[in-house]
Amino acid sequence: MGIRKIAREVNDTSKTPTPETPLQRYGRVTGIRGGGLYDVLVMGEPSDSAPRTALLQLPSKFKKVIFVKLGSYILAELYPDAATKVHGDILCVVRPEHLKLLKAENRWPAILEPAKEEDDDEDSEAQESGHDSDGDSMPDVFVNRNRMHVEEQSEDEED
Repeated sequence: MGIRKIAREVNDTSKTPTPETPLQRYGRVTGIRGGGLYDVLVMGEPSDSAPRTALLQLPSKFKKVIFVKLGSYILAELYPDAATKVHGDILCVVRPEHLKLLKAENRWPAILEPAKEEDDDEDSEAQESGHDSDGDSMPDVFVNRNRMHVEEQSEDEED
């Protein structure tokens, strides 16, 4: 199978990725080790609701076609008996449009969602309204230290 055919197959958004066997599960990428290896938070057994961390590999035919970022959601196939450190393969990356569809149909496990802290929500609301929660009304200003700062003098100051 050529790289163009693989790219066409991967970029096909008409199919929603769903687990077809009991060993296929959804997961969230929590770490990137390099060389096509990823730490993934994977759902446990159907009877066990607690997720676990597993080391998964991206098959070599997908290495230049699929790009997995930290925090991406994936569909993985686990090995029945992992005798090595690698516990399975990444089948595909779940795209945002598929994620919305799966959540709407209640087929997405809520455990894989990152925990939102209430403090972060308060800070984001304060930034949207233009007020800081600390009472400091001056926002932090980014200073680019790679550029020379030249102070311009007006003609009135020279006289």
